[in-house]
Amino acid sequence: GCPVVSYPDQTEEALNTIAILSEGAMRDALSILERCVQDGVNNIDDDYIKELVGIPKLSYIKKIIEGILSYNIEQVLESSNQILEEGKDITNFVWELIKFAKDLLIYKTSNKLDLYSKEDLEDIDRICRDTDKGRLLKVVYDLSELENSIKMSSQKIIIFQAGLIKLCNKEQGNTNSDLERRIKDLEEKLRNGVAVSSNIQSQNNV
Repeated sequence: GCPVVSYPDQTEEALNTIAILSEGAMRDALSILERCVQDGVNNIDDDYIKELVGIPKLSYIKKIIEGILSYNIEQVLESSNQILEEGKDITNFVWELIKFAKDLLIYKTSNKLDLYSKEDLEDIDRICRDTDKGRLLKVVYDLSELENSIKMSSQKIIIFQAGLIKLCNKEQGNTNSDLERRIKDLEEKLRNGVAVSSNIQSQNNV
């Protein structure tokens, strides 16, 4: 008879993520599970699946969106540097930020959300209580603009970090602010065609 494939134990969140990633296609879902079998893991959770396919952990996404909403540039840059140092794809990363910001907007409107753990929902509820729909809409719009800019640029890291700094700029009209200076420094590098160092941490000093 046919060989029996024994799949590892999976959490509900992991299965939900596999379903989303495979967009309902059974063959794609099975190929993700088969990669898990090849890795020899016994228990599959949400973080493991995301690590397998190169999606940033939700904890990073939450920190960055929360930092943007509270105009906390240091928190945003610190978390984004960690993601970049792990070698995650920037375009996928921004897409995940947009998706999470949209989910916050859905939760803010309907007070319910699927596909998140109880712990994540508690964080989402707390984040939503501290912001309003207008701010969330602007963040979704600005991140979408940033995603388009990144796709068209050869200097993706500089565009990405300049975009995050702009998102944290509370006083758009204040050209003397520290944030405006940081943006100008990054844009100056971009104009001069400075090659971006693979050591992302150096970006913190601009």
